[in-house]
Amino acid sequence: KANESILANEKEIRERIEVDPEISIDETSCIKNLNEKISSLQLTEVSSLKEIENTLSTIELHIAAFKDMERWQNYVQLGDLLRNAPEYQDLIDAFLSYETVSKDIESESKKLVGHFYEEVLKRGLQWIQEDDLDNCPLCGNQIDLENIQTYVSRRLEEYAIIIQLKEDRVSIHADFYEKLRNYVSFLDRVHEYIEKGCTSSYSTQVEDFRERIKEISSSHTVPQDIDQIQKDLIILQEQVKSTIITALQQEIKELCTSSPDIERYNNLYQLNLDLQTVPIHLKNIQCAKRIKQNYTDCQTQTSQLCKLAEKARKNSVQYLMAAISDTANELYQCIHPGESIGSPQIQVKEKTAAALELKSDFHGRTGDPRGHYSEGHVDSLGLCIFLAIRRFQYQQCSDIALLVLDDVLHSVDGIHRRATANLIFEKFNDHQIFITTHDPLWFEYLKSASRKYMQGKKFEHYKISGWSLESGPILGDHLNDFEWLTSDRCQKAAPHDKTIKAGRLLEAMMQELCHNLEISVPFNKSGNYSLYPLWTSFHQKAKKYQGFNKEAGQCIDKIEEIRSLRNWVGAHFNEWASGITDKEAQDFCDAVIELRGLVYCDICSQFIKRIKDLDGIWACKKMHLKYEKKIGEN
Repeated sequence: KANESILANEKEIRERIEVDPEISIDETSCIKNLNEKISSLQLTEVSSLKEIENTLSTIELHIAAFKDMERWQNYVQLGDLLRNAPEYQDLIDAFLSYETVSKDIESESKKLVGHFYEEVLKRGLQWIQEDDLDNCPLCGNQIDLENIQTYVSRRLEEYAIIIQLKEDRVSIHADFYEKLRNYVSFLDRVHEYIEKGCTSSYSTQVEDFRERIKEISSSHTVPQDIDQIQKDLIILQEQVKSTIITALQQEIKELCTSSPDIERYNNLYQLNLDLQTVPIHLKNIQCAKRIKQNYTDCQTQTSQLCKLAEKARKNSVQYLMAAISDTANELYQCIHPGESIGSPQIQVKEKTAAALELKSDFHGRTGDPRGHYSEGHVDSLGLCIFLAIRRFQYQQCSDIALLVLDDVLHSVDGIHRRATANLIFEKFNDHQIFITTHDPLWFEYLKSASRKYMQGKKFEHYKISGWSLESGPILGDHLNDFEWLTSDRCQKAAPHDKTIKAGRLLEAMMQELCHNLEISVPFNKSGNYSLYPLWTSFHQKAKKYQGFNKEAGQCIDKIEEIRSLRNWVGAHFNEWASGITDKEAQDFCDAVIELRGLVYCDICSQFIKRIKDLDGIWACKKMHLKYEKKIGEN
């Protein structure tokens, strides 16, 4: 804005006192050009802007010598206005064109039978199409849109000439009316000078002429009929015969030739304006330059402030990162105690605006942990940094006590995973925690740690067997497969699909029963227990448990007999097993469903358990299902 002000004021000075474009605008160049004008009027030149006041006083005395010069000045200006008057003949020619097209329209209209309303046809068709009308709103007759469109098109083609003439009249009328308004504006300005005292012998005629032209202008804002057009055209043509404006121009010209030295008066008047305005423009330029310099100074200071602010921000961030690093190290040592690693340091990089660098110790060396640590150590370090940040967030806003960990450990070994599980539930037992994992062993560690550190708090364990956009997560407990096996979908499903679902349900049941009934299962180092060891251990125990065997013996034997179907079809792909019949699959499903009804209580919503206090009775919580170890024993 300061630059714009400088350029604008310099432009005003150059135009006013004619300073050469190659010469800079300053007091010296302005004084030089002002003195040229001053000396041309035989006045004393000035050497600085301070002397301008004296020169202005002298000029005022010279101007005062021209008595009544303002009146003469008005006559001169009126003469200039009259010399540049709009061509009256252009107005007459535009009016004649306007008359011609109006006559043609009237002539074509007489050929019509009745009236032709182009707009009615177009708007009516548009109304029918947009509102999808079935009946005419005027007569109620049924509307055939295709016939209506054909009729409208034919009518418009028949009267294409008159339609074109009307379109021509719009543009011709606009041109005529613009010239008419321009002439009215010219006459209004002449009227203003007459009001200022520039009278002549033609003043009354000019005023009458002006009133007639204004009346015509007001009546032709919109196209008129041919009679009105011809009437007004006659009035305009009569006015031109009197040559009022030409006569007034000649009289004012003769009057100005007898005036005092109007040229000297004009020069004095212009010099007076120059001496008043040039110092103001110079002052504006100086002020804008000072503002520009102030902004330049401010820019330097602001730049320094930004650097200091960035440094202060980095210091604040570094202070926070140091605190987070200390907390992260405390957590890391809980997982990796005495391993000579850790001490993470999150540092703000000095040479960038927004970047952090992570370093940590590795047996006496400090560097990027990704270059020294194993994948498991890097995973646990990242987790500890995340947990440290969550702890600081909680300290700042305790309303948010939520911790979500989505499959965060992949390559951490067993000891460290167990320590990590304990760490999470010990240090964040004041949070609501969501944890997901693909690792069954890690899942078991988490369950154990939650029971240890979340006492008195509800903690749920779920397995997700599937997921889709439509249904979301599908919990992998036995209920999902059981509901499917007892639904109409199962009846229509292929044999191998039934076998897969029944086998999965049987495996889920065996996991729950072996755990609840404290049945020993051969140890599996990976922790992945398949159906075979689970079923074999359960089958041996169940057959010896007289009370349970009495109720479920036949069902167990049936499953034992045909459970191989699950491996042939449900667990592995065997082309030779694809010929399994629907009856074979349904027998397997029925046996599994029957067993489920004997071991799962729908009222208590739980599988039977071993009741230790009752000498190992197998029962649900409220004894709806109850099996004794030996028949006849309590």
